[in-house]
Amino acid sequence: MPEHGTEITTAGNPVIRASAILASLLVYLLLCHPVPSMSENAASGVITVELKSKAGLVKIFLPDDISAGDTVSAAVALYPSGVTSEAMDGNLRILGGYVIETSFFNVPASQKSIKISVPRNSAGTKMKFTLRDASMKALDSASVPIGLSSAVRDEETPAPYDYQCPLIGQAGRTVEIKGPFDGDFATTDFKIGNKKANVIAESPRKLVFESPADVVGSVEVVL
Repeated sequence: MPEHGTEITTAGNPVIRASAILASLLVYLLLCHPVPSMSENAASGVITVELKSKAGLVKIFLPDDISAGDTVSAAVALYPSGVTSEAMDGNLRILGGYVIETSFFNVPASQKSIKISVPRNSAGTKMKFTLRDASMKALDSASVPIGLSSAVRDEETPAPYDYQCPLIGQAGRTVEIKGPFDGDFATTDFKIGNKKANVIAESPRKLVFESPADVVGSVEVVL
């Protein structure tokens, strides 16, 4: 076993609990030496959309393999500007009143995650994200490319070996699990040490979560 990192093993009992995902996968994280969180570093397996305003920054964490016909889920995080706590609290309220406009729908910036159904005929185009204030004035925008439709295995019961996990992980970093998912946070039951994990992106082919920065030692991760 490495001194610190992630050791992946499989177990005989079913531990994946999600719609149409019933395979067994047991992951043990040995986390040491925390590093800065995903807000400060590039995240593996994720495209980060950054929308800027005077009140602060809105980040959307999308899977980096978005393809036509996919259902994908992305975490949304607000980073208010300001030096004092009072200023930051005020800017956080302003950011929460903004709207994220996508190529397909609008959602409040205060929403912690979004689910996107990518049209099958959108391959080769770009998905645009625009940040708008309460009066619907455009503040910033960014675009993400949409790839060709990617075939996904259609199995009622995936096997543990259908999932690929890295052997090394580090506290505070993102961890990418490749395998058959449905792209919907709502149907993914994922825990770290009996606590719900911070899943930040999901596509039909992968799930990305942020390992806790404040945990040291071996931690059981159940998907």
